[in-house]
Amino acid sequence: WMEFNAKPPTERYEGSMVMIKTFDKKKKLFVAGGNNNKADIYDFQHNQWDSVDGEWEKKRVGMCYSHGKQTIYICHTKRVVKSYDITKNKWTDLPHSWMDHYHWWKPTMWINKCNNNLLFIASFRHKNGLEFMDLRECKTWNIVKYGDNHGIFKEQS
Repeated sequence: WMEFNAKPPTERYEGSMVMIKTFDKKKKLFVAGGNNNKADIYDFQHNQWDSVDGEWEKKRVGMCYSHGKQTIYICHTKRVVKSYDITKNKWTDLPHSWMDHYHWWKPTMWINKCNNNLLFIASFRHKNGLEFMDLRECKTWNIVKYGDNHGIFKEQS
């Protein structure tokens, strides 16, 4: 275990976090969500926090990180999906997810390990839904599972 010596700039509850390893092999911790709409990044090498403004629903965000794209993807519980490019310090709005991921637990997100262009979101509240988007097109979400339907791959915009 490692103890943080620097106090985070933002106090929060119900937030999410993801570890980042940059191309130059620096390790950082990205924390977002909770009781505010800011994101904080902890730099392990320099033992310091930096704040990043964000514009998303505060609580219960799901997130994942793509090392190949140096990008963090965030989905909050009201279908809003955003990406944050850590090299450019830039937020981008992605198409809203088709399913409402509002529930008491955060949506789960991941990038396909074999193809880092496929972004997935799963939710256990709204009929156990699973959807994905091809980031090369970045136009629509495709439903893999929704309720009792399996493998329908229905494209939604």
